[in-house]
Amino acid sequence: MTNEWKEFQDYISVPEYKAESKKDTSYLGRMLIDIFADFKGLERILTILARGYLFHDPDGCLKEGDPYERTDLARSALRAWCSIPDSKGTSDPPVDFRKLYGFFPELVNAKGAGWFYRHEKQVIRFIRRNPTLVKKDVLNKSAVISKSFTANWKKKVRQFQVSVFTPNTKALYGFLGNAVASKTLDESILLNGMKVKCNTDFATIALSSLTDDPIQSSDCMLLSTIGRSRSKGAQFDGEKLLDFGTGPIEVEVIDAEIAIRTDREGMRVWSVNSDGYYVGQIPKTYEDGWLKFHVGPNFAGMYYLIMQE
Repeated sequence: MTNEWKEFQDYISVPEYKAESKKDTSYLGRMLIDIFADFKGLERILTILARGYLFHDPDGCLKEGDPYERTDLARSALRAWCSIPDSKGTSDPPVDFRKLYGFFPELVNAKGAGWFYRHEKQVIRFIRRNPTLVKKDVLNKSAVISKSFTANWKKKVRQFQVSVFTPNTKALYGFLGNAVASKTLDESILLNGMKVKCNTDFATIALSSLTDDPIQSSDCMLLSTIGRSRSKGAQFDGEKLLDFGTGPIEVEVIDAEIAIRTDREGMRVWSVNSDGYYVGQIPKTYEDGWLKFHVGPNFAGMYYLIMQE
């Protein structure tokens, strides 16, 4: 079982950049060299960081009070961790969050270099100075990463700041099943015009209007529910992928109760397959302006089409 608090601490403390042999990757911390090239696995790290600042005191004890009141704190912490020096301040959205140094000195320095940015620079520096202590493929990858990382990371940080909360789109990602210990849908995660009680621990749940109308008045919407997935036969050593497997891709079923605020009473919820064909109709209710339904138990899939009857 993963020690989430220990993992959180590893992502905010300074790693020891050393290695005893080519098999020793201590200089990478908890990461793989590939994360600096394709950023795969970064979503999990950001989730761990956000949860740490939302739910824990510096000593690891659970914080009292409503975690939703600490959303701005967690958002600022993520910005600090992702920060990239930009002394001219020309990036839009901004990527340099040196102004947060006084609040999060462990995450960003006074020059705007965030934890992840500094970690990449230190890893590349170690590899260059110790080529006999790293594997050949790591050495080759580091040469490419050193040339492309900063530009690619700036682009990624800008993308992170594009809101998915608009009149036409709502989205949630991460360990949703553990986010709120609720017993009912009304006590669950609340967005502007959408409620989600996720019974699966990890999921991405996104709702989009398929018309030009906002969700509240749209007569056609798509709900996407995606969790863990892997190719059939894939093998792992911890979080390290050893074998891609043979396929097909197997996807975990997401069990979640959903409520959508809509002006349209006569909406139906259809489970559809990846080719867009109807699989079955999901039971629903409409009360006080809320369309409510439960995905997972019946006609489980990744996609659900919500349409006017």
